[in-house]
Amino acid sequence: MNQPPRVDVQIEDIATEHLPGVAALHRRVFPDYFLTHLGQDFLERFYGEFVARPGNYGLVMERLARNARIPELHHLLSQTTSSHPQEKDTAL
Repeated sequence: MNQPPRVDVQIEDIATEHLPGVAALHRRVFPDYFLTHLGQDFLERFYGEFVARPGNYGLVMERLARNARIPELHHLLSQTTSSHPQEKDTAL
């Protein structure tokens, strides 16, 4: 039986260098959400401030392929995507 190709991923805490990608993904996945209308800079700061507070966290997943990092950041918006199931498939 043929197996699907293996995709290696790395999951890590959101760091400052991830914020532009996280904000861009938010804008793509949630184009009509009110926070999206506040812009890229606002979203970067929003996610940065959120994860900087004690008790909050955020994760990103990077897919690793052919020994090269592909900058595909997927912010795991579990609560947001679970409340918008039609958008969940787009985010992953």
